[in-house]
Amino acid sequence: MIFVKHRRSINLNSEIQFLIRNSKVETKFSPKAVKLAKQFGSTPSAKEQHKRTNLKKLPLCTIDGETAKDFDDAVYAYKKGRDFCVIVAIADVAHYVTENLPIDIDAIRRSTSIYYPGNCIPMIPEELSNGLCSLKPRVARLCMTVSFRVTPSGAVKDIEVDQAVMRSQARLTYTDVQKLIDDKYTKLPKKMPKAVFESLKVLQKASLALRKARANRGSIDFDANEAVIILSKNGEPLSIESSERLEAHRLIEDLMIAANEAVACYLEKNKVRTIFRIHEPPSSEKIKNFTELANSLGALTPGVARQLAKASEGPAVLAKLILTFEKHPAKATLENALLRSMMQARYSPKNVGHYGLASTSYLHFTSPIRRYPDLIVHRVLKNLRTRKKSKRDLAQVAEHCSGQERKAVDLERQIHALHATWFMRNKIGERYKGAVTSRTDFGIFVRINKYHVEGLIHVSTLRPGDLKRFQVGQEINIEVVGVNLARRFIDFVWVPHKP
Repeated sequence: MIFVKHRRSINLNSEIQFLIRNSKVETKFSPKAVKLAKQFGSTPSAKEQHKRTNLKKLPLCTIDGETAKDFDDAVYAYKKGRDFCVIVAIADVAHYVTENLPIDIDAIRRSTSIYYPGNCIPMIPEELSNGLCSLKPRVARLCMTVSFRVTPSGAVKDIEVDQAVMRSQARLTYTDVQKLIDDKYTKLPKKMPKAVFESLKVLQKASLALRKARANRGSIDFDANEAVIILSKNGEPLSIESSERLEAHRLIEDLMIAANEAVACYLEKNKVRTIFRIHEPPSSEKIKNFTELANSLGALTPGVARQLAKASEGPAVLAKLILTFEKHPAKATLENALLRSMMQARYSPKNVGHYGLASTSYLHFTSPIRRYPDLIVHRVLKNLRTRKKSKRDLAQVAEHCSGQERKAVDLERQIHALHATWFMRNKIGERYKGAVTSRTDFGIFVRINKYHVEGLIHVSTLRPGDLKRFQVGQEINIEVVGVNLARRFIDFVWVPHKP
């Protein structure tokens, strides 16, 4: 077998740009869109602010990653008796991105922002995404809000939607919030407003109640760690690490899911057409294939295997099954295999529910900066107030956005694989411990423990009969023997233990 090594003349950024061009995604905004975005200025007009509910004194805060530049959601909660009253504020992108004007034409073509290490191809111009539509601390911003009451059992009641003006009281990171959670809120951090501190306590309690309610109805919670690429100042990958899903991440996930679901219920109650986020049950064939894999790894009892045959009726059996994988050596492989057996979520004006969330009504409302369907939902909410009607064909928009989302995900995966291959190009000849993630007729895939990078041990490098000795989840020693930047492949050979 010939191992293709890197050519020293290849430049990482040029390879990234090649993948972007090859994907045919839009990367430049029209001059008219850029000009219009610049005309909005840096502050909402006093006239527009006066029209709206004034939340500028409310201790809303944003919680995002350390490197985030656009902040499109802010949260606040307070206790009312035994219940938790939650307000989720989302940047009012629809106020600036008017239907059929230049920015909107560019936005619907893209339908989504595309993120890759150190960069973003935004859906709307940065003058808006990082400016007027970013809920930066201590500046006035227009927003759409959904407020609801969460009972101790996690039931959501009293849903209200409003147009408001806000002023974020703090820009927090997941690390900031996690520290408070770990310390059990024993001490008020310096420079954090006390009202924000108190709100966070209530937000976490609301989050836990919402999460428990979702679990009780059978929602599936995939806890697979993602690989995060750490870049140097010049954009070169320094390391590839496994991300840790913190309680702080879960807190925001719980609140955003609840907000999306609340808006879906609100619009259905008002009998308004919109675009839903739907997720259909898995096919019996895919569940059968997963069952065979899980059985081969000794991850199922006979009783559970029989229950899996009824998975299309509801996700509860799968949600319980994931919990049993926690201490299994092939946990990551089993979760990934189960995830691949699921149908792909998509957008549709016809609501058929969301299987994975065990939700009867769900949509996307919380990220209009980076997703066009959210922008459509915001417009629908506004039109409900003004009784205005859009002429957009929602079925056509939903199909287009679903296609653009798939294209964006594919490009993000290709760029991630390129970074991984680029990172490993100088590690040829080095040896690592890794875990077998899958076994095929042409070899076995192994993920290096240290760097969360996957490569292939080709069957041609093994002795006859060796392929059968490897089990998914098994830890083995490998040596990096080659990379192929063009195909984004990494090649390993097995290094047997010496007798």
